[in-house]
Amino acid sequence: MTSWQKLRDNPPAGRLLERETARGATIVHIAGFGVFVLVLAGIRLATGPWYHLYNPVDSRLLSGWPVEWEVYYFLPHFSSFVGNGSPFDGLAPVHLRVLIPMAVSAILASVTGSAYWSVAIIDLLGWTAATVAVFTIARFGRLSNRVALISGVAVATSPLFISQMWMHVFHLVEFASLPVGLLVGMGFVSRAYRAIVGETSLGGVVLRFAGMLVLLRYFYVYQAIVALLLATDLLRLATSQFQEDRRLLRAMQAGTSALGLLAGGMLLAQLVTAVIDGILTTAGLAPHGYLDAVAEPTTLVLAFAAGGVSGSVRLVWEALDGALRLMSASFNPFVLCAGFLGISLSGSRLAVLGCALVVITIIATIVYPAPWTAMTAYPFVYIGVGVVCDWLGRLAGRLVEEIAVRARWSIGDRMQWIVKAASWSGLFLVVALTNGDLWGDTRFAIAWWQSYAHVPRY
Repeated sequence: MTSWQKLRDNPPAGRLLERETARGATIVHIAGFGVFVLVLAGIRLATGPWYHLYNPVDSRLLSGWPVEWEVYYFLPHFSSFVGNGSPFDGLAPVHLRVLIPMAVSAILASVTGSAYWSVAIIDLLGWTAATVAVFTIARFGRLSNRVALISGVAVATSPLFISQMWMHVFHLVEFASLPVGLLVGMGFVSRAYRAIVGETSLGGVVLRFAGMLVLLRYFYVYQAIVALLLATDLLRLATSQFQEDRRLLRAMQAGTSALGLLAGGMLLAQLVTAVIDGILTTAGLAPHGYLDAVAEPTTLVLAFAAGGVSGSVRLVWEALDGALRLMSASFNPFVLCAGFLGISLSGSRLAVLGCALVVITIIATIVYPAPWTAMTAYPFVYIGVGVVCDWLGRLAGRLVEEIAVRARWSIGDRMQWIVKAASWSGLFLVVALTNGDLWGDTRFAIAWWQSYAHVPRY
């Protein structure tokens, strides 16, 4: 049976997606995504990074290359990790949330002799890691290789990452920590269930989960989001178990025990974080808030609640409308709609996780309206884009087949190339909607940043 015959037997009108055995990214995938990211970054360095197009006055030079002015938050601390002198100062939240990338960049800079290229390497690695992680999440959700590839490419061309490249403030590696942490955490969910039935160590699950949360804390602020998503995944798994064996008590016990493991991991992570903070204090880098460059998510949420979200339906609707508008502008309306549609078709696990992250994103955007906050759901939005592009490709293939049958044309295996061409054409449209700067149209790039703060055109 040819590949097209297999595709024809599962048309879009029936099963919308081809399910495959879960497989992770290979060396070829990782290298391919890495080269693609490097090309995208190189073009932006030659033509002008997004931020510098939007706000050239706030640009600075580091080793003769353009950076964003906030690079000075981090460069003085490089000596704290590799120098023999006393630390520059304590660590503010803006430093703590990127402690690991900053330390690695400092060490790399001491070897290469260039702070500029050391930070750029870390950002490029983070950008690549995000694409690989989203690709792997799609594959572990048993989506086809084509869907996963389209999803990964869509992430690589996302304005979330392109907008931050060459700023040198570690935002790329920060944003990349979400899908990477989620990918690792999804493995803990099944491990937690195996631990409950005695197939693996309970302590091992708690230690691994706590370690992941600690690492996430020093890469950005996504640890709470990942924990919420994993709890949602556990509840989904418990519900699925009940639907299979109709043993409510067993499903409740399994779900409660698994949630208990997550809670234990979170408490252990807090303890480890306190120990690390103590070590930093001893080393002369006591964490404090001398630099009010960023507010912690918990602080923002509490301040928002204390400020009073009135019970007025009108105010709630206005907040929701504003968040959705910002999400639409940040992703592009057509991309966001395609992502929402694809999420609903991506299978139970990915659909539940995707919907949960969309809800979290809406709440976060209401609390802190910024384009990068509005794109927090990007891993599943772009997986949804991959699903829709694949579905449209197979739909186009079926239409061509029907035309060929009526015209009595013999096209055979060539149909699979039509499906592939149509699917990747859909991705090209997605890329074109937000990457117009590649051919000199900078309107979306500037508008993306303008949605955060209006800067007069120069």
